[in-house]
Amino acid sequence: MYKFKVGKWTYPLAWTNAIIHTASLIAFFVIISNPNLHNPEVLPYFADIIETNIIAVENTIKWIWWGMIISFVLTIAYEVYDSFRKARM
Repeated sequence: MYKFKVGKWTYPLAWTNAIIHTASLIAFFVIISNPNLHNPEVLPYFADIIETNIIAVENTIKWIWWGMIISFVLTIAYEVYDSFRKARM
C-alpha cells in the first residue's frame, strides 16, 4: 500500500520487500521440512496407477520437490533484486 501512496520504489520499501520475501522463504522451508507432509503410503498407490516401480515414483517426486524449491528461491531472489533495481531509478 505504501508503494501506491508514494508512487515509486524507495530503498526502505525495497528492504521491507526483501525482509518479507526472506520470511516467506523461511516459512516455506519450515513447511516442506515437516516429515508428516509426505505420506509414504502414496508411493505404492502412484506406482500402481502409472504401472511402474516405487523407486521411479520416489525419484520423480524428489525431482518435483527440488524443482519447486529451486523455482521458489530463484523467484524470490529475482523479486528482491528487481525491487532494489527499481529503487535506484
